[in-house]
Amino acid sequence: LENQFFKIELDENGRIISIYDKQHDREIIEKGQAANVLQIFEDRPLRNNAWDIDIFYQDKCLDLDEAEEIKVVEEGPVRGGLFIKRKFGDSTIHQTISIYNNVPRIDFETKVDWQQHQTLLKVAFPVNIHANHATYEIPYGNIERPTHWNTDWDKGKFEVPAQKWADLSEGDYGVSLLNDCKYGYDIKDNVIRLTLIKSAIDPDPNADIGHHEFCYSLFPHKGNWQEGRVVQAAYELNYPLLRKNIFISENAGLPDKFSFAGINRENIIIETVKKAEDDDRIIIRVYEAYNQRGEAEMEFAWPIKSAAECNLLEKDEQPLDFSGNKIHFNFKPYEIKTFSVIFLF
Repeated sequence: LENQFFKIELDENGRIISIYDKQHDREIIEKGQAANVLQIFEDRPLRNNAWDIDIFYQDKCLDLDEAEEIKVVEEGPVRGGLFIKRKFGDSTIHQTISIYNNVPRIDFETKVDWQQHQTLLKVAFPVNIHANHATYEIPYGNIERPTHWNTDWDKGKFEVPAQKWADLSEGDYGVSLLNDCKYGYDIKDNVIRLTLIKSAIDPDPNADIGHHEFCYSLFPHKGNWQEGRVVQAAYELNYPLLRKNIFISENAGLPDKFSFAGINRENIIIETVKKAEDDDRIIIRVYEAYNQRGEAEMEFAWPIKSAAECNLLEKDEQPLDFSGNKIHFNFKPYEIKTFSVIFLF
């Protein structure tokens, strides 16, 4: 598979044995290793069958090496796709590896008919990165965890709950694994793994049995996760651009482009836009994502009648500076801010 960003080589069973980053002259996959390897583990925790993953689950591992079917399913100017079918027991896994003409990431769109019990399914990416810590997204921020098990304290952090991304970066380059609905990672040394299915038997004896659809995405980038815009890339995966044709008269007067709101700082993320609970105010919630402080300006599509900063319950409003269609505010590292705005229509 090849586009302007990557040259990807696969073995006869569809496992990735090389990803060459053409823009940054880097081999991403550890030499002699295979990536996007689906791994099966016996999962029998001592307590809390549906919630715990005990560290000894790794003692029994089976790589799903063999592919039943491999075929090209897309070969167009925007996207290319390779379909791979695998089986394990009574379960089947259908996966399409997609690359894009203008998007520097590799998507793994996956559909699973899962019929296993007490069986953990993970995917592994051994990457050519050296780092003592990995970074994981949490609500409105991120945390770091060690990539080694030097102490019992480190070993206790082997499985990390996270949201849309986890990242492993060295000084000038990094690799992120994004996801659209799977929230358990483990990263040891240079191997990034994402937990896909758990299939516990208590309290629900048929937990996870049936049909699953999800997508995870490999996102290599220059610099650390901030320089690589990993936060934005994860949002783009989770909230893809929707397209709709609309037919209008020549005199309708629609603008060439329109944006409800925008911010002049990349480290400030617009997380929520909603109507207020109790009235017609518009609520906009933002947060600082890069551990930085400073000033920011948010621009709206319409002129502002009034603007205020409030708490998460949309109460205790404090007047906010604004001019025309812009509001101005200061922010601290990882600060969450909620604004209420009324527009002049």
